[in-house]
Amino acid sequence: MAKIAVTDGMSDKAVKLLEDNGHEVVREFIELDDLLAGALSNFDGVIVRSATKLTKEVIQSSVGLEEQESELTTLTYNSQENVEFL
Repeated sequence: MAKIAVTDGMSDKAVKLLEDNGHEVVREFIELDDLLAGALSNFDGVIVRSATKLTKEVIQSSVGLEEQESELTTLTYNSQENVEFL
């Protein structure tokens, strides 16, 4: 399935839900300079909370995400450990 970057932390329960659905989850904070250098290029999607800002420049520098922009699934995550697929 998809390789997903989780840059701002996520509960083990939410990560397990994604993994149980066949996704590879990489939990790692990525600095802005690394994001602008294309650090997300090897991912199919990214889950952020408030610390990571996905600007137009970050998305454009992440070729893997940019090419799939119209196909990206939006995930929302809140403090009640819920993951919603939008």
